[in-house]
Amino acid sequence: KQNIPVRELCKGLPPEFGTLLSYTRNLKFDETPNYNYCRKLLREVFEQGSYTLDYLYDWTIKQNEGQAANSSSSRGGAAEG
Repeated sequence: KQNIPVRELCKGLPPEFGTLLSYTRNLKFDETPNYNYCRKLLREVFEQGSYTLDYLYDWTIKQNEGQAANSSSSRGGAAEG
């Protein structure tokens, strides 16, 4: 993946992703990233995309779906008596 050009990796994405990827690729191993700069880039994408901060993330939705499936299967599979 390091040999794939940033432009190719970020094709179809907002340009800020390419900027962020280039920035992180150029960091030295022991260099501390400028987190404010990284957050600024991502915040710009968020604001330009008209997203809503609803605190629902892909991983929490999938986790909740998995828990609901486990809960319903455990209730339906148990014999009463």
